[in-house]
Amino acid sequence: MAKTSAVTLNELERATNWYFSSQNLLLANDRVTALMHQLPVSSFLREEETVYRSASDGQKYTLALDSIHANYSAKYFGKDKGVTIYSFISDVYPVSYTTVFSSGDYEAWYVLDGLLHNASTMPQEQTHSTDTHGVTDLNFAVTYLLGMVFQPRIKDFHVATLYGLPDMPIQPQDGYTFKTGGLINPGLIAEQWDTIKRFLVTIKLNHALPSTLLRRLTSYASHHPLYQALRELGRIVRTTFLFQYMHEAETRRRVNHQLTKIENMHQLAAELNLGKNGLVRYATKEDLLVMARRKQLLINAMTCWNMLHISQKLQELISPARNQLLVSLPAELEAHQFSRRV
Repeated sequence: MAKTSAVTLNELERATNWYFSSQNLLLANDRVTALMHQLPVSSFLREEETVYRSASDGQKYTLALDSIHANYSAKYFGKDKGVTIYSFISDVYPVSYTTVFSSGDYEAWYVLDGLLHNASTMPQEQTHSTDTHGVTDLNFAVTYLLGMVFQPRIKDFHVATLYGLPDMPIQPQDGYTFKTGGLINPGLIAEQWDTIKRFLVTIKLNHALPSTLLRRLTSYASHHPLYQALRELGRIVRTTFLFQYMHEAETRRRVNHQLTKIENMHQLAAELNLGKNGLVRYATKEDLLVMARRKQLLINAMTCWNMLHISQKLQELISPARNQLLVSLPAELEAHQFSRRV
C-alpha cells in the first residue's frame, strides 16, 4: 500500500500500532457500512424497499500458534487447532459485523451479537438468515421478541419436528411425512415472562453480550426455567416458520440468495490470506479480533469503492443507458462483486 499511495510505510505502521484496536476497527467498519447504505445505488440492490436482509456464517481458520481461544476439529483442521471467524453481510454487500471464537463453540450463540449490533444503525425491519449451524429454538424466540424475522436455511427441513398448542395439536396427515413432537406448554412461558423481559433488556442495553448469556443458559440445559420458557416459545416460532418455508418457494429462494452472498464473500476473504498459507498467526482474543476486523475493513473499502464508482458512472450516463444499467446492476454485482477482479 505504501508503494501505491501517498501514505508512507512509517505512517501505515504507526496507524496499525496505535489506532487499529478491535473497538476502533468496529467503529470504522460501522462508518463505511453506513456510507454504503446511504448511497442511492444501494436501493437498487434490495429486493424489498423496507426490509433489511442480512446473513451470517462462519469460516474456519487454522492457528499457527497455541491459544486458549482455539480448539480441535478433525473435520476442518485434522490434528491442528483453529478458530471460527463469524461474519454478517447485508443485502447491499457490506460486511456489517465480525467476531472470532473457538471452533468448538456453537455458531448459534453468536448470531444475536451481530443482529443487535446492526439493529442500532438499521431502522428497517431486519430479516436474518443463517445455515443450520446458526439455528436454535432460543434464537427463534429472542429474534421474535426483538421484532426481527429469523429465516434460516434448515437442512432436511421436511423432516424437522413440528409442535402444536394444547388447543391446536398438529395431527399426522395422509400423504405427508410430518414429524410431530409434543405440545407446547404456554404456562411455562407465562411463569417466566418477567424473567424473559429482564433478559431482553439486559442484551438490548448491552449490559452483556447475548453469546455470553446463551452459553450460560445452554450449559444449564433443560434444568433452567428461563431456558425452558424460551425453548417453548422458540418451538412455536420455528414451527410457524417451517410451514412458511415448506409452502413458499419464494422464501426459500431469498434465504438461499442471501446466504450465497456471504459464501462468495468467504472466497474473497480466503484470497486475502496470501503470503501466510491461510494460517492465523495470532493467539490473544484482541489480536484475533483485530486481524478479522482489519480484513472486514479491507473488504468493505473495496465494496464501497465499487459502489462509488458505479454511482459516478450512473451520473455520467444519459437516461436510456442509465436505465439499462440499473436493470442489470444486481445481476452484475452478484457475478463480479467478490471475484478476483475486484
